[in-house]
Amino acid sequence: MKSYLRLMALFACFGFAGLAASAQETSTSPASSRQESETAIRVAVYESALASATGNLPLYRKHVARRTLELTRLVFEGLREIPDGKEMLAENKFDTADKFFDAMFVQGASQYAKFSRAELEERARAQSSGSLTFLNDGEAVLQVGGSTLRIVYEDKDWKVDETESSKELFLKTFPFTAETRAKIQKL
Repeated sequence: MKSYLRLMALFACFGFAGLAASAQETSTSPASSRQESETAIRVAVYESALASATGNLPLYRKHVARRTLELTRLVFEGLREIPDGKEMLAENKFDTADKFFDAMFVQGASQYAKFSRAELEERARAQSSGSLTFLNDGEAVLQVGGSTLRIVYEDKDWKVDETESSKELFLKTFPFTAETRAKIQKL
């Protein structure tokens, strides 16, 4: 039961973080004008936030940054090293990092089921309208309320890197081994 409650808390938090996620279907290169990149980023954040809230896993997965996927893999491997984590993964039949990621995403999106499509679209618009700052041609940050989204240009698309906010969540939630904690912190 304890592992189930932890899993549910993790799903809820991941869903919240996922609402802030994103990417982009058009391939505006970092060398394009900042205005074109800004437009592409805002469209990407909107689409990804809406995908997160509606459970559109293929769209979300297509646009999540590789670093975030790597964090999920490290968390999955770390959970396999601790008794409660190993039990939780077995109970839920999560035998791969992909299944673990997909289940977290779907469960996180389920918290938005009570909202109408119009409400979800408004939330996605609010997410995409934050204050955007370019750090360089391939990286930007979007300030939304008290949150900061890191957006990176990889594979010819703008993608959201949720690694930093997710690292904190995972490290607070699970008693990983010292080695796993170090790998997650280093990422």
